[in-house]
Amino acid sequence: MSSVGEQRYAGELRRWGALEPLIVPQKWLPKSSSNQHEEYIPLRPWMLEADRTFDSASDSTSNSIKFTLYRDRYYWCPYCQRVQLQLELKRVPYRIQMINMNCYGSKPREFLSKVPSGLLPVLEVHNADGTSDIVTESMDIMLLLEDLCPAETSLLSIATNTAASALGSQEAVSNFARECLQAERQLAGAWLNYLRGNNGRNFSNRGAQLAFESALDQVEHLLSTRSESRWFLGGAQPSLIKCVYAPFLERVEATMLYFRGSNIRAQRPRLAAWFDAMDELSLYRNSKSDVRTHARALPPQIGRCLVAPNAEKVAQTIELRPTRSLLGAVPPPVALCVEVDSKSATVNTTQEKEKKKELDEARMEAAGALLANWSAVVRDALSHAHSAEKRGGVFAALNKTMESGSDKRSEDVELALGAAFRAAVRLLTSLERIPSGREEPRVLADAAVEFLAEEMGALNGANVMQEEVKSALKFARERVCTPRDMRILAADQYQGALNAVIAGLDAMS
Repeated sequence: MSSVGEQRYAGELRRWGALEPLIVPQKWLPKSSSNQHEEYIPLRPWMLEADRTFDSASDSTSNSIKFTLYRDRYYWCPYCQRVQLQLELKRVPYRIQMINMNCYGSKPREFLSKVPSGLLPVLEVHNADGTSDIVTESMDIMLLLEDLCPAETSLLSIATNTAASALGSQEAVSNFARECLQAERQLAGAWLNYLRGNNGRNFSNRGAQLAFESALDQVEHLLSTRSESRWFLGGAQPSLIKCVYAPFLERVEATMLYFRGSNIRAQRPRLAAWFDAMDELSLYRNSKSDVRTHARALPPQIGRCLVAPNAEKVAQTIELRPTRSLLGAVPPPVALCVEVDSKSATVNTTQEKEKKKELDEARMEAAGALLANWSAVVRDALSHAHSAEKRGGVFAALNKTMESGSDKRSEDVELALGAAFRAAVRLLTSLERIPSGREEPRVLADAAVEFLAEEMGALNGANVMQEEVKSALKFARERVCTPRDMRILAADQYQGALNAVIAGLDAMS
């Protein structure tokens, strides 16, 4: 980097560092913006801690942790998700090691020396004598954890209120749990066949559709047998069955909406109640992904998936959701995108205070993620926008300039883009000026204009090119991934902030 480039970067560090006090509480800023990394720094609790010891396990130390979970780096593997849900629900201390999935990158040699197949998830059990045992296959891991962990953490027991006392005995609990697990495997098989069978064209296969719907109805029936609870085993607390089902029902719902235009909650009240109960669990919301992310992340994992003709309108609605996100507004439940096309859901007065707190936290989470990763976000938006527009569009002139050897204009765009992202951070953290629940895009755009003028004014006359900046912002808006980068509501607020900045740039031009 030239001395001029070093000076520019030092200036950017100072400008971004000046925003750090806006992130309140500071838990949403896991690393200083002066310590940048190539990869994003996600904000789920287990990404901030290599060792998960939990508040109730203060006597646990790194040396006393018995389990190491090897899971996928970007939180897209359902088998990894369900094992981690179990560990989080049991609150058993464990260590986390992130490993790439085969379809997203290579694996470390050290990991392959332990697990030659490279498959995830993997549980390493550290024994008292210094040896360790390697366990693969998610169900084997989960059942082993139930055997090895203290009885008071059991997720399959009447004693821990994870199963209904009406079941009568532990044997009856085990038998019903086994029936639920068999139904989950049948559903998974029928879903995959309907979704990806015939090279993704099974949407016209009536037999595959009926088999899938029958498997889903069986799940509804199992939930209906325990009317005293929203959980499969009827207890007041979620059980192991919840951990097994959650990742797959999440993906089933997402893919049926996107690729088949079907809402699996419709006419299945017990399943709808189960989804609602799941969304009340913060440990599940931390790991949950949105429909649009699933539609992109799943095909490389499971094979080709095609949108059925009758689902094209729904898929388009889902694709357009980032462009319609509104800062401070409550987004509609994802299942509603089949029936409605609205910008926000109605919130009654009893929910308003809770929703405001949730939205405020989501905005801080989004601002913290952007502030902690600004360098990677700016580079990613620029490089991918350049690539996408290589043969034309607003970046054509810029690419031609870069190819000719002059990078001054590119540097100016990078600085202007950084200023635009900082304006987004200031919007996200202006909780009093732009209260949660406000649905006035004009107010947001006006605030964005003010923040943009202040941030871009600090560039001392840099050649600001608004069309290039807007194009890169739009790419960044589409690029955000849940839960890799941030949780779902935070991602919606992040996209809403970028929409406001884009509108502000339009107003300035």
